[in-house]
Parts: sequence; C-alpha cells; structure tokens
Amino acid sequence: MDLPAESQLRYRELFDRVPIGLYRTTHDGDFLEANLALAEMLGFPDAADLAAQRWKDLWVEPADWDRWLVSIERDGVVRGFETRVRGADGSIRWLVVEARGIPDEDGQVRWHEGSALDFTERRSAEEALRASEARKGAMLEAAIDAVVTMDDRGRITEFSPAAERTFGYNRDDVIGKELADVLVPPDLRERHRGGLARYLATGEALILGRRIELRAMRADGHEIPVEVAINRIDVPGPPTFTGYVRDISAQRRLEESLRQAQKMDAIGQLAGGVAHDFNNMLTVIDGFSTLLLDELDTADARRELVEEIQRATGRAASLTDQLMAVSRRQALRLQAVDLNKLTAGLQPLLGRVVLEDVAVVVRTADEPVVVDIDDVQFEQVILNLAFNARDAMPAGGTLTIETGIVELDAAYAAIRPGVNPGSYAMLVVSDTGIGMDDATQARIFEPFFTTKDVGKGTGLGLAMIYGTVKQSGGHIGIESEPDYGTSVRIYLPLSHTVPAERAKATNPTRRRLGPGVKVLVIEDEDQVRELMVRALQKAGCTVITATDGAGALEAVDPDGRLDLAVTDVVMPGRSGPEVVRQLRRTRPRLRALYVSGFAPRFATSGASSPDLEPHFLQKPFTLTEFIDAVREVLDAPEGGDEGLTWDPQLLALPD
Repeated sequence: MDLPAESQLRYRELFDRVPIGLYRTTHDGDFLEANLALAEMLGFPDAADLAAQRWKDLWVEPADWDRWLVSIERDGVVRGFETRVRGADGSIRWLVVEARGIPDEDGQVRWHEGSALDFTERRSAEEALRASEARKGAMLEAAIDAVVTMDDRGRITEFSPAAERTFGYNRDDVIGKELADVLVPPDLRERHRGGLARYLATGEALILGRRIELRAMRADGHEIPVEVAINRIDVPGPPTFTGYVRDISAQRRLEESLRQAQKMDAIGQLAGGVAHDFNNMLTVIDGFSTLLLDELDTADARRELVEEIQRATGRAASLTDQLMAVSRRQALRLQAVDLNKLTAGLQPLLGRVVLEDVAVVVRTADEPVVVDIDDVQFEQVILNLAFNARDAMPAGGTLTIETGIVELDAAYAAIRPGVNPGSYAMLVVSDTGIGMDDATQARIFEPFFTTKDVGKGTGLGLAMIYGTVKQSGGHIGIESEPDYGTSVRIYLPLSHTVPAERAKATNPTRRRLGPGVKVLVIEDEDQVRELMVRALQKAGCTVITATDGAGALEAVDPDGRLDLAVTDVVMPGRSGPEVVRQLRRTRPRLRALYVSGFAPRFATSGASSPDLEPHFLQKPFTLTEFIDAVREVLDAPEGGDEGLTWDPQLLALPD
C-alpha cells in the first residue's frame, strides 16, 4: 500500500536529514535511491546526481563488490564491510557499509538497503600511525645503541634489537619486567629504585639529560661497562623514560691497551737509559781490566781478582742486553726468515730442555711463513716462551708451537693500538699448564715482574720478548685462564723477500794495525774515549781524538791522511754520520765505525746489500771486540754507507 503524500514527505525529509549515508540499490548495483548525506559524503551536488551513478561502479575494487554479494546472498545481511569508493572528483574515500537484502515472494533478493559511514580520516590516521610505528621500528632496528624504555613503575616497555644484542635477552622475555631486576647489577638495584622514587616524589633528577657511565648486567650475569643517556618522554600520562645505552667494553679494552702500551714505552725508556749508562761504565770496567791483565804476569795472584771483575762485568753486560731488548734498542740483524724452518729447527733442542713429562708438538703451516726478523733473537724468543711454558706445567703437559698466516680484521685492530687490518704471520706458543688470572696478565710484560719464587727469575724474559717483537714491527698478546693453560700469540708483518743465506764478505788476509793506520776517535764519554785510544795506540795506530762533531772537524788536518773514523752516532751539534759525510768530501776512501749504547736503525739513500751495511759496534764491548771491529772495517769493501742516515726516534735518549 502506498503511503499518503504527507507521510512520504516526512519520510523523504527524514531520509535526507539523517547524518548517515542511506541508500537502496538493485542486486546488480544500480541506485534506487540515496540520501543527501551519502551524496555529500562522495562529493555529489545532490542525491539525484549520485543516484544517476551505479553504486557498483563507484567501488574501486570489483573484487570487493563480488565479496559483498557473496556475503549478502549467504547471510542476507552484511555488517562493517570496509571498502574504497571513488568520489565525484575522483578522490578515494574509505567507507564502512552495511546492508540487508530484501527478498521477493520467491525468496530472491530484490534490492539492498543499507547505510555508509565515511572513516577516511580515521583510516588515514591509522595508516599514519602504522607508518610512524614502522619508522620507529626501523629506527630501533637500525640504532647502534641499545634503546630501553621504562614506565613510572620501573617496568620495561620497549626493548630494541640493539638492546637484545647488547644484553642477550629476547624482547618478549623482558617486556613488563622491572628494569632493575633485569639489567642492573645486584649491588646497584636499590640505588636505582631509590633514584626513581626520589624523582617521582620531588622531581629531582641526577642523571636525566646527560651521559653517564655505569655498570650493567647481561642475561648471563656478566657485568659490562656502559654509557647511558636517560631522558623523560614528554607524553600525556605518567612519566615514561627512554635510555640510550652503549656498551663501552671495547673502548675500555682499547684504553687499557693504550695505557699498557704507554706504560711499556715509559718503562722501556727508563730501562734503555739505565742500560745506556751502564753500557758505557761496563765498557770502561772491562776495557781497563783487560789492560790491567796485560800488565800482570801470568803467575801474578792478582790476575784472579781482575778476571773475577771481568766475569762480573760479563754478567752485568748480559743484564744490560736484556734491558736493551726491553727498551727496543738492541741491535737486530733483520733478514727474511721462514718461521716454519725456524721452529722446526728448534724442535730437537726443545725436546732436550723441557721436562720428560712435557710433550713437544710443532705444527707448521703448509705454506712458507716469511718475516723480516733477527733469527737469532727470535730463536731466543721461542726458547724463553718454552721455558715459561715448562715452568707452568710442573705436573707435565703439552707444549705446542704453531705457525701460520692469518687475516686480522678491523674489529681486532680497533682495540689494539698500532695494529692495522691485514694478513700477518702468526707464531703461537701454548701450554696446558696452570694459567694466569686477569691481574697477572695485566702485568706480565712489565720488566722485573715475575710469578716465580725469589732467585728463580729476573722478570725480564717476557719483557724482552715484548721488546723484540715490537722492535720487529709486530705485536704480542696472551690468552690465559687459571687451570686451562696459556697461549702466547705473536703477529708479524709478512715479508716479500725470499729467504736466503746472508752473504758475508771474506778476506783471507787481515789488516795489520800499526803506525801506518791513522784513526779519528769521536766520543763524548771521557773514559770510553780514553779506553779506545789506549787500545788503538797499543795496536800501533796513530790516534786523533774529539768529544763532538765540531771538535772532530777542527782536529783533523784538512790535507792530512785519515784512514778510519770511530764515532759515536748521536752527539751534540752534529751526528756521527754527518761528520763522516763531511770528512768524505775530501777523503772519499775514509772508513767509518759507528759506536753507540743503542742500536740505531740506519738507512742509506741508495741500494744496499748485506756486504755493504754500515759497520756498527754496540756497547758494552771488550777490547778484543773493538780491535776486531776496527780490522773488519778496514778489511771490508769500500763504500756501503754513503748517504747514511739514522732514525732519531730510536735514540730518544742522549747517547
């Protein structure tokens, strides 16, 4: 039955004024009617303009319409169906539509009647929120520092991937737990809780807004040093705090390595200075005692006293040699050496010097491991490490020596001062002995530090090894744990030189020293200079002396003969090489013997060979060694030290 006209009018007014979009459509999607609210929702001037469209064609995704029909045919009603609809201007609106099917007498759907709500703005806000959350998640994922958020009750509300890596927890395992119980060491927990309570009660914040260093605790109970910056997040509601946490364990290890290196350098400087002064004194003591022996008859009872002085001098000279190694100023004769052959060659000796219940295992690399080292000094390095390993295994065990080529990455180099990433030769000496704790390892390379009983060691063994390795351009480290043994790892730069036997110049005849040989001696130590003069004069040489470079140039007759200059390396004003260079302007055949308490690193301006190296004699020396060195210089081929320079960094202390 049709409604009266007045009722139809009231129905139409109500239909159009309802703030919800209302519509009726055929089952095929044609509008039968639509109200003004739906038209305005989609940007049409009035309901008639909207009704002229097909409801089905306004849906952006045809698949959505198909799903809509399936639902309404199956259930007779559709509720809360979200879909996108294209407006009059082409813009896309998100609608929530609901409808029911009106059947005919046969039960078939004649039309749909329903409602629509525009939630485009809400949908945009949700998408913006999701995007913001995604950006937040990406930022947390990419953050290097750990990010931990805590509420006003001290519970963890956010835990970033970096926090998972830093502390060893999974995010789901810590969310909702009290931060103090999870990340704070037991002895600091009450202080943490007290600080939070004080802030909530008074607003007093001692740590907010600045970086501080604290101790934190990992999931395994291990404590680590961290740098923390904590801020309050300005959001409505109870206070929320975010902490940015950085694990500074690697930084602390690097700082400790730097301190250790600086300490070793300082100790080395001190040891080198002491050794230098002792070298001069020991040279004088041994030299003059030798001259005294020459004056005593073989039957003179006093000879035994002088010989005892010389024996004591020899023992003292050995000690200064050790100090020179500690200070990295010993004389090294560098040459290309295959570590495989060096270690394999020592195996028979090692088998004799270690205890019978210590097995010696030598594992060499399949490929040559060539380095530029002094093979004699490194044999001593290996032997000293073997002796230490033997002493660490009083009940027996295994001593293992390994060689190889390894790649040290940037992470390794970052916490070790002076180490660059790259390929290195590796020498490892390991034992299965008693091991060392961290406190012992921290001091193990210090001179005179020893864990042995009094009288069983000087404490210079590992310090010498450290100095030799450093002077050879390498670095050394120790891995040890009580009751689990020790491994000493030495890394050296690889050499690009083929190992070869060092050729030596030979001369079947020995130069006879005598009045025909004129020698210039330049030495600022009066007693050492006097000793060299006496030895040369006793050998029959004519000697001119000077205390420095300027005095030497004045003492030499410009036109007179001069065969040899015996000179200190470092002197006030001009160095020994500089004086020799100037003298050779008029005496190109002049020979030179350089003398020093330190072993300078010489370099020549041109190519050099083992036969043409500068002649150098390190203090302390005996008179026999001195005269032999003089003869060797006079017998050697001419040249070899033209353009000679030296590295003053290795002679920082006055000579």
